[in-house]
Amino acid sequence: MAQSYNKVVISGDIVEVYEYEKPVHYNFKKPPKEVDEEIDEILMEGLEEAEQVDDLDLSEEEKERKRLEILNSLPENIRHLFERRQKEYRKSAVYRARQTLRRVILQNFTSRDKFVTLTFRDGEVEDLSDVSQTNPCFKRFIQRLNRWIQKKVPDFSFKYATVVEFQDKNGRGAVHYHLICNVPWIPHEELERLWSHGFVGINAIRGKGRKDKKDVDNIGAYMIKYMLKDFNDPRLKGKKSYFCSKGLDRPKELRGQEASAWLWKYKFDQKEEVFTSQYESEYHGLVTYREYNLKRSNDVLCCTANTALHNRNLQLQYILLTYLCKLMDAETHDLQKTV
Repeated sequence: MAQSYNKVVISGDIVEVYEYEKPVHYNFKKPPKEVDEEIDEILMEGLEEAEQVDDLDLSEEEKERKRLEILNSLPENIRHLFERRQKEYRKSAVYRARQTLRRVILQNFTSRDKFVTLTFRDGEVEDLSDVSQTNPCFKRFIQRLNRWIQKKVPDFSFKYATVVEFQDKNGRGAVHYHLICNVPWIPHEELERLWSHGFVGINAIRGKGRKDKKDVDNIGAYMIKYMLKDFNDPRLKGKKSYFCSKGLDRPKELRGQEASAWLWKYKFDQKEEVFTSQYESEYHGLVTYREYNLKRSNDVLCCTANTALHNRNLQLQYILLTYLCKLMDAETHDLQKTV
């Protein structure tokens, strides 16, 4: 089989395909032109260690302290190179964070879920634009909401994804939170009571609750439109720009021959993409990006990557259908005996 340079990311009903002109060496670090191999090795080790800090279950302040420790452990003559490389990484990290959040939303939420906005009244905290003061309010709200849900719907698995936004249009700069969540039905006044810091807005994503009566068929794009304009805001430097509940499913990523085989198996050469773009990469050559929305084409992939819930529903439907067929057979048999 010919060498393949594909990558596929499956997030719910959205499938993203990357086609690379040149081979992709994952975990490959490009060699810098301005330093020798020995210094570059020290820099790469420091950068890798700094990247691992982002995955630790620590507060942002603790992560920042660890990054500073890594910087101070380097020889003084290369610290400026490390900081420059780290800034370049941060720029790309913002893009990666947006992509990660969009795909997690696509994987875990549907148009049946709700879009909730939480705002603050004046005086609720000392500085409404300081997320270190407002985030504890949000955390307590999630805890109260979880307790309310467990009382009303025991064993319900509540999940959410939220981002921070600043209300700069009115000059307040106050923090508010946008959530997508699978919260069960709850009276609006009860939700405001649980939040207790200001106005709560609830918007439907499904057509029945929307003015245009249309379902949102790309939930990730819909949420990104509203949620990510402040992702790179300096007020969020060193702090989390979004939060997710624990236990969310992660998108499935396929690479190389595995990706090509998957695309061939499900005949993606015969499917119509909803978006296509191309760009040049220094290391990968021409990169072609294609996005497919399986919901628009009424397409269902029978694979475990993104259809576990669908398969469970099919099993339940099969059981129900089998049961109904048995009932009908029994009724027919009784009718024939009567006749």
